[in-house]
Amino acid sequence: MKPFFKQRVVEPFLKLLKQGATPSGLALAVSLGIVIGFVPLFGSCTLLCLAAIWIFKVNPAAVFIANQVAYPLQFVFYFPFIRMGEFIFQQPRLPLSITEIFDLFASDFVNAISVIGWSTLFALLVWLMVSIPVTYFLFYMLRILFSRVKVNG
Repeated sequence: MKPFFKQRVVEPFLKLLKQGATPSGLALAVSLGIVIGFVPLFGSCTLLCLAAIWIFKVNPAAVFIANQVAYPLQFVFYFPFIRMGEFIFQQPRLPLSITEIFDLFASDFVNAISVIGWSTLFALLVWLMVSIPVTYFLFYMLRILFSRVKVNG
């Protein structure tokens, strides 16, 4: 059973992941997927991944796989980005929990946007400030790793 699984699932998956990828290209794709994975705007990751693939001409499979692996970070970093945005831009504290925010969106979408719109905008600005150095750091670390494991070919 193991040879069948390896031959029919693992090898085609790795071939897709490596397709046309250099260590640098794969490192950039994975870095972008991870950083997009913790953007503080729920429901935007797929569009942002598509934009990154189009702009940077990177491996789509690598971007989307890294993004899905990093997806839980979106929940982990949501409130820290909100709080940092409130602090940096000297805004009043958003008095809602994540559950209350989801409930607000479920009951009244327009009101939810008006309540958390500015907090989300400031959180996105903080994410942009944080994401650039994090992307560079991940890129250089992953490029070293992928160069050592010879991802190309």
